[in-house]
Amino acid sequence: MPASQNFSVVITSYNYISFVAEAVESALGQSLPPLEVIVIDDGSTDGTPAYLAERYGGHASVRIIATENRGQLAAFGEGARAARGEVIAFLDADDLWEADYLACIAAVYSANPAVDFVYTNMRFFGTRNDLFLKDAVNRDLGLSILLGAYRTRWQATATSAISLKRKLALELLDVPGWMTAAWRTRADDCIVCGADILGGRKYFLAEPLVKYRAHGNNAWLAQKMNGEKALRHWLRADIMIAHYRGVAQLDAALRAQHLRHVKHEFRSKPTPTREDLSDYLQLLSESSLPWGARWEHRFALWRHYLKRPR
Repeated sequence: MPASQNFSVVITSYNYISFVAEAVESALGQSLPPLEVIVIDDGSTDGTPAYLAERYGGHASVRIIATENRGQLAAFGEGARAARGEVIAFLDADDLWEADYLACIAAVYSANPAVDFVYTNMRFFGTRNDLFLKDAVNRDLGLSILLGAYRTRWQATATSAISLKRKLALELLDVPGWMTAAWRTRADDCIVCGADILGGRKYFLAEPLVKYRAHGNNAWLAQKMNGEKALRHWLRADIMIAHYRGVAQLDAALRAQHLRHVKHEFRSKPTPTREDLSDYLQLLSESSLPWGARWEHRFALWRHYLKRPR
């Protein structure tokens, strides 16, 4: 994937007039320039649309789309539908990319044609300065359809470090209105979890190529998850997972039948972790396989895990 025409950058912004131009310049300043930078302004009331129009209205690579305020998931969908590149790279309006970010993820897509979703590590800046993921290594995560559908695990960092093929993004973001309303914030949960269930193959780059701005208005960092908020969040997450299971035609009534195939999904992971092994052993125990076959599959999981490159 050598050509910049393969990358559309989608920046979503709501009342971030103080930050959004830095994000746009971060995208335009890439060593591998993108085909386009699409800024979705989600009904800002701080003058952002006029500011962007004045600053970038004549720029050949920047498109500004102003919408009514419908939240982050709706803005993601708007950007994906407007994008022309083969790969969409999302960037929050308050974050920044290192200059080689697009070049580095382009190299992954080029070397791994089966990969649908690449995410990188992030480094906080602003009110804190540390890595999002510590002690991380580059890894092809393989497929996680069953893992995502029946033992949901977060397999990504955050919005600004996420890229995925446009075809997968459009499928993920073709959602009903009730779901758009439910995910006005933290909508990267839908992309991250849905991508697994819909068969996206993920790859993780451990290098911190994204600068994640820590400040008082971060939707995730600033959120205080008391008991009630946590309950509401996890309930909406369960409903979201059920939606994507439905899209993937994974009938909950056939869960035990589906889990007969965990061995094959586990083998799609070139370097499974101990956490992967634990999760897949648990999934195997919930399958409808007879005991003899279950032990054979259990042995196969252990054998693949022990053969992984060290």
